[in-house]
Amino acid sequence: MATKLQQLLDKIDYKNLFEADERRVERILAEYKSERNTIEDYDEFKKCLIDFVGKIYGAIINSLNAFEKAHDSLLYELALSLLKTKYPGNTERTVYEIMHSGAEGGVYHILKTLAEVMMDKIYKDGVDHNIAIFMEEITFEERVAAVNEYLLEYGDKLPTNYKNDPTMVMIAFDKVLYEHAIMMRRLRRI
Repeated sequence: MATKLQQLLDKIDYKNLFEADERRVERILAEYKSERNTIEDYDEFKKCLIDFVGKIYGAIINSLNAFEKAHDSLLYELALSLLKTKYPGNTERTVYEIMHSGAEGGVYHILKTLAEVMMDKIYKDGVDHNIAIFMEEITFEERVAAVNEYLLEYGDKLPTNYKNDPTMVMIAFDKVLYEHAIMMRRLRRI
């Protein structure tokens, strides 16, 4: 039987936590391929982002119409906030210009970027959530055992400052587990 640590590592593995959602998101993105790959005006720009964000979140919770009645300004601000990571500065104007002109891949490129940022954030939030629950539910003794188990299995892959100091791993175990999940996801993409 798997230990609590192994159960957590399995749970936060990208394949187990998010891969099915990613396929649903990719289907929605494929549906958004526009014939002209541009938008005509600001209203169409706003509607496109609002509809897309709502559908992506709906796909992730497996209820495509779940966000139909969500307040448009909330979804719009969320879209711009997420896109700010890829288009800092005047995000709204930059994204509008790309979608309006069709430059740099136009509408499809922006929606694909938005989907990637959303999926990344949701995955990381899921990892954080599962680790927080794990850390809250284990006793100090179980934490010590989990740290020792982790060091036996993955200690050689840790940065030197952690490898040589198990106490540091114990103190920052939640961060170590988070970085483990992110590292394993990156390795999967290779």
